[in-house]
Amino acid sequence: MDSSNAVIPGAILNIRQPLTGVRRAVETRRDGMYEVEGLDPGDYEIEIATPGFAPETYSLTLHAGDYLTVNFQLKPGRVTETLTVNGEISGINASSFTIAGSVDRSQIDNLPLNGRNFLELARLEPGVSAISVANPGAFGNNYQRVSVAGAQYLETRVSVDGATVDDRINGGTAQNFSQETVQEFQISTFNFDLTTSTTATGAVNIITRRGGNNVNGSSYF
Repeated sequence: MDSSNAVIPGAILNIRQPLTGVRRAVETRRDGMYEVEGLDPGDYEIEIATPGFAPETYSLTLHAGDYLTVNFQLKPGRVTETLTVNGEISGINASSFTIAGSVDRSQIDNLPLNGRNFLELARLEPGVSAISVANPGAFGNNYQRVSVAGAQYLETRVSVDGATVDDRINGGTAQNFSQETVQEFQISTFNFDLTTSTTATGAVNIITRRGGNNVNGSSYF
């Protein structure tokens, strides 16, 4: 919108991820609305430009499972002027009432883990418990068990980049992922949306690391 709250159609939004340099562009519709889908978690810069208004640049951080509504109010000005808004926009989820939380990369890196099982951090979400099975015995693929709201871990759906990794016979996860491969993960506890697929009590949505333009490495013993 502009300063008089009139909608601005045809404004161009350029969304750039500084870590990778990847860019996306979208144009506001006749009603001034816009939508950007399929963005990976991470930091983004949003540049807005349209004739008659000063270009503006905003910063925003997205986490796994975010559905954020971000509104902008452009000010009249010349195209040679640019207004930069530092810090993060406080986006509001206006399209879903799911109760969920996320564990980001900094928490996975810095919080202590027993046996490098990143899913232990699911305990940070209220009502969630998690255990690592070092010797599963008959349940050979059942490495990590996450229970939501006191229900059995068999009823929690675990997915990686949208693909379910549940053990269909015994429940729990059927793969044991290193914490190095995980960017962040979302824990949905109540009022699920369609992204959780068929879920009885809870869902864990794991997003793998994508990498960036800087060379990094790590080791452990």
